[in-house]
Amino acid sequence: MKYDAENGFYKQELDRHFRDLKAVDIVAADPRNRRLILVEIKDFRGYDVENRKRITTGELAEEVGQKTLHTISGLYLGLRTGRADILPLAEYLVPLPDKLELVLFLEEDLFANESRFKRQNRVTNRQNLVTKIKTMFKPLKIQSHIYNRGNIPIRAGWTVI
Repeated sequence: MKYDAENGFYKQELDRHFRDLKAVDIVAADPRNRRLILVEIKDFRGYDVENRKRITTGELAEEVGQKTLHTISGLYLGLRTGRADILPLAEYLVPLPDKLELVLFLEEDLFANESRFKRQNRVTNRQNLVTKIKTMFKPLKIQSHIYNRGNIPIRAGWTVI
């Protein structure tokens, strides 16, 4: 489900009445594993310079954290109020899902002529982002992953076309 859709519960009831609320892009359910998956999509292709600071300072991790927590709250409020667009997720919210996962789907530019130093710097920045997000969510028992089109594992159970 596109959680932040214009005609959905988040935009219609929460975003218009409460300032500074945020939401992930997609909420998905895996019926075989009683797994609820929150997906935030960031496409930084063509905006590498503008977004580098967001990655290195932890700003992106904080934003994803807020979106995740606000979305979880919103899902329970939507269930509580009987919103039709949230009700299909009821069995993944109550009782609590066996697994709750956050996926940051982050696409970045790939530079063929990039120096080894710049490439290593990019890898280090991404690893630091992964560590920050995992550290934030581990105490909350939320598994977190950062993927792009090239590294979604088969065990994820989904793909991007």
